Formats: sequence, structure tokens, C-alpha cells
Amino acid sequence: MTPLMRPCAACLAGIAIVVVACSRCGSEPVQRPKVFGVALWEPETIDPGLAAEEAGVTIARALFEGLLAPPAGNGRPRPGVAESWESSADGLTWTFRLRPDARWSDGRPVVSEDFAYAWRRVLDPDTASRSAPQLFFIKGAREMLGRTKGVALGIETPDERTIVVHLVAPVPYFESVVTYPAYFPVRRDVVDRHGAHWTRPENIVVNGPFRLDAFKAGVEAVLSRNDQWWNAKSVHLDGVVFKFVTNERVAYEWFKAGQVHWLKSTLSRDLIPEMRRSRPPEFHADPVLCTY
Repeated sequence: MTPLMRPCAACLAGIAIVVVACSRCGSEPVQRPKVFGVALWEPETIDPGLAAEEAGVTIARALFEGLLAPPAGNGRPRPGVAESWESSADGLTWTFRLRPDARWSDGRPVVSEDFAYAWRRVLDPDTASRSAPQLFFIKGAREMLGRTKGVALGIETPDERTIVVHLVAPVPYFESVVTYPAYFPVRRDVVDRHGAHWTRPENIVVNGPFRLDAFKAGVEAVLSRNDQWWNAKSVHLDGVVFKFVTNERVAYEWFKAGQVHWLKSTLSRDLIPEMRRSRPPEFHADPVLCTY
């Protein structure tokens, strides 16, 4: 995978958007952009419970935050909505404590039931989420998807700031599993009120670093900083614009013209030699662990 990024801009750490400043390899500093442009294939959906392809997952990570956040360099997930967590000695039970200052974009607190509802929604057969198998680590999840009667999902919410998860078997890397969008919280009242249209800009309520201002099919998604996010002070961008790609050559021209700062998996193989030769400071090829 060969994402392309301007070193003078910012990076979306783990895609999850932690912005860092840097400069060109020359002697003169370059002012980082206030709005970060990303060339991205148009997503099938930005619903975190349904997003299964890279584009949808990328935008969902900018809008929502799970219990834990992707690692920022040391290989271990970072605190997200959960400020602390622990697993039992046998590895079958995980307990997460939510931070008191985690809030939705409308100011309401993020509570444990927001996670419990979101997970049950993903596993509801009527939701038809392709991401449902991501939750099969949880006791009763597979049975719930199969409509097995008399089987309860292995989650408890003893209070608004605690969620307890019971697993089928020990999963030492479960703290990494919960960084996937299928585990992100969703507001039941918003989904109930707006149904399939709940992710439209005028309806959506989010809990991540950015909020959705506009979504133009075939064109772009426009995001702005979410000042209600508990870690908003760490976000140095005013916003992010995801420009939807239909042609890899066009995306490359956007990059050269400064209209976007990152080609998110939209650099075709035939352009790689040209990029290595003509723009070496801006080309980054890094290994990515993934499955197909």
C-alpha cells in the first residue's frame, strides 16, 4: 500500500486524526493547511456499524471514537472514550471505564448504553451488517446474529460509565479489536428518529474529532473540528475535506495542484515510478498489516 502525503501538511494518525506539524525538506518553513484534503474513493456508507470498506472506515474514524483509539507509534491502542480498562485473569472478561468528559456533538454525555445499543444493532440480522463477524469474540454474538432464542449477548452496563464484556474465549488483542468502527457507539434516539437517513449532515450526531458539515454524493464530504470532543485541543485543523476519486490520474493531479494533501490508496501503480523520481520527499511507502 502506498499512500501519498505532503510532509508539510498533517497526518491523520491511525486515520483517526491527530495532527502534527512538519515542514518541507527545504530551508524555508511551510505553513500547514487549516483544512486537510484527502483523495478517497467514495464510501458505500459512513455508518460505523455498516462501514466495511476502506473509504467508509476512514471517514467513520474521523467522525466517531470507540472505547480505544488506534496506536500512535508504540503498537498499543490508546485511550479513547474509555479512560481505563482491564481484563480478568482468565482473559474472558474485559471491563472498560468511560471518561466523564466524553460527549456527543450535541453536548450529551457518551454513556455505556450507547456502546451496548450499537453492538446489538450490528448483530441484529435486520441490520445486515457485513461487519457483524467482528463482534463474534463476544459471548452470544454469533447466536444473536443467527436469531438463536434464549441466548443473551455477553455485555453488561452496570452504570453509565462502565461496560463489561464477556468473551467466548481469551482474546489477548481484544483491546485492538475494539478500535474497529463496528465497536463505535451510536445514539439510539438518533437512529430511531431518522432511520436510514441518520447519517445525513443535518441528522448525524458524532463523538469523534470531527463533525459532518456536508456530504455531496460523487463529490466530497466536508468535516469541521468537533469542539465537543474531549481531546479537541489536540486537533490543529479547522477541518478535513474528503474528495471522492473516480480516476487515479485525476487524484494525482489534485495532489500536484495542492488541492489534496493525501492520496489515500488512490495512487495507481503506474504512477509510482514517476512519483519516486519527481517528488521523493512526498512519497511514503510503508508496510500495512491487513487481511483479505
